[in-house]
Amino acid sequence: MSLRSPEWVATRPNVESLKSSHRRLLGMEKKYIDRGGLAIVRVLGETLFLYGLLAWAYGVLIALIHPDLLPTQLSHLTTWIRTDTFTIISFLISILGFLIWRLTKELSKH
Repeated sequence: MSLRSPEWVATRPNVESLKSSHRRLLGMEKKYIDRGGLAIVRVLGETLFLYGLLAWAYGVLIALIHPDLLPTQLSHLTTWIRTDTFTIISFLISILGFLIWRLTKELSKH
């Protein structure tokens, strides 16, 4: 059987299919990396936004209902952070989470 015979051409492996299967096996396929990585970052951004906003709302409610509790510690387990500081940090985390969420949402459209 020569290399140019029809039997050899029909049974020879396709080089392009081997390349793509190796990329898939190694996790180097572009679609997989872009969509998987962005999806994880988007979920992280959504989570930071949601929980940061809820924690900020908690701090705002404390400020409205019991303003005298703002300079006190957040709980008996966290003596190192005050309620007002927790509220400010929560608001900043929610802004950061919102920016991450929106940027990854825009990047995944393209």
